Amino acid sequence: MRNFVPEENLPSPEQAFSLLVGNIPPKIKVANVDILDAVGKITASPVFARIDYPPFSRSTVDGYALKSSSTPGKLKVVDKISIGEWKDLRIKEDEAVEVDTGSPIPLGADAVIKIEETKREDQYLVLDRKVRFGANVAWVGSDIPQETEILGKFHEILPEDIGTLASLGIKSIDIIEPPSVYIIATGDELIQPGDKLVPGKIYESNIHFLASRLKQLKCKIAGMELLPDDKEKISLSLRRAVETADIVITTGGTSAGEKDYVHQAIREMGKIVIQGINTKPGKPTILGEIKGKPVFGLSGNIVATIMIFDQLVARYVEKASGKSDVKRYSFHDRVKATAILPIQADKYRTTNIPVYLLRDQRGFFAVPVPFDSYMVGTFSSSDGYVTLSPGTSSMREIW
Repeated sequence: MRNFVPEENLPSPEQAFSLLVGNIPPKIKVANVDILDAVGKITASPVFARIDYPPFSRSTVDGYALKSSSTPGKLKVVDKISIGEWKDLRIKEDEAVEVDTGSPIPLGADAVIKIEETKREDQYLVLDRKVRFGANVAWVGSDIPQETEILGKFHEILPEDIGTLASLGIKSIDIIEPPSVYIIATGDELIQPGDKLVPGKIYESNIHFLASRLKQLKCKIAGMELLPDDKEKISLSLRRAVETADIVITTGGTSAGEKDYVHQAIREMGKIVIQGINTKPGKPTILGEIKGKPVFGLSGNIVATIMIFDQLVARYVEKASGKSDVKRYSFHDRVKATAILPIQADKYRTTNIPVYLLRDQRGFFAVPVPFDSYMVGTFSSSDGYVTLSPGTSSMREIW
C-alpha cells in the first residue's frame, strides 16, 4: 500500500525541530573521563582548582634569591636550591641562595636577581643596584588560587584547558557525553562500495556520510546496517537500534512507495511525531519515537540526507551534547583587532602577549592580560595572543 504524504500544512524544518524537541527532549548523559579524552567535549559542571598554582613560590630565572631590603650591598651565598628540590631554609638579611628557574625560593626571600646581573666574589654577591620586591618570583597561587573556578559549566574543553587541568593535578572531569547513534540504510537497490556494480544497483552513500558527520560531532556509532526492503528485517533492526543507541537514523523507506516500510515499522513499534516536512529536498522526512528514543527517518536521496541532517539531526545532537548551550568555544584563526591599552614587547625578543577580545559593530578590540610565562591558567583563560617584534608597542590595529 502506498503512503502519500499530503502537501498542505507540512511544518517547516524549524517548526519540525521545535515539535521534535517538545515531544522528545534530548537527554543529557554525564560521564567522568580522563582529561586526555575530554578535548572538544563540553563540561557537565564547573571545575575548581584543588591546589594553588604555583603550589609554592618559585624562581622564574636562574639566579639568586634574596631579601630586596638587603640590596644594594654585599650578600653571602649560604646555599643552593635546585629545581625539584625542597629545603627547609630561611635566609637572613645580607644572605642569598642560588636557585634555578623553577626552584622553590627559601623562606624570607622576596626577590630573585638574574645570575647575569650579578658579580660573584668567592662566597659573596656584590650588587650595585636595588632589586625590586617580587622581581622574578612566581608567588604561590599567583596564577590560580585554590578553589578558583577554572572551567564553567557548558565550556568547550580546549587543549590549553587540558594543560591547566594537568598543572593542577586534575586527572579526570565530568563531561556531557555525546549521544550514541545507530544508522540503518534500506533499499533493494543498494550495495556496498567496493562490490561489483551490477545493472539496477547503486552504491550506498548515506551510511558513509552519516557516520563521518556524526564522528565530527564526537558521537559514538553504536551500529550500522544496510538492509533490503524487508519489513521484518527493518523491524528487527529498529528493535536492536533502540536497545543499543540513544538516537536512531534511518535512510530510505519513508516515502510513498510500496516497499517503503520504514514508516510502517516506526508506527507499529512506537509513534510518528512528524511525517513530512515542507522542504525540498527532504519532504518525506519522518520524525518518530520508539521506547523513548528519537528516530530520524531520512530520505534515501543523499543530498536530502545531508541537508536534513544539518537542519534537524545535527541540532538535536548538539543539544544532547551540550554544544547548543556552550558559553565559550574554540576559534582557531587570526583576527584583526584594535589595541585598547598599550601592548609592549620585550626590548630584545619577539614577545607574545595574551589578550581578551571584545567585539562590537566596529570589529574586535584587544585588551592585554597581565602575564608571566609560568601562568598557564591566565593564558588558557585568555581569548588569544598578539605577537610583537622586539622593542615595539601597539596602540593600533594588530593581527
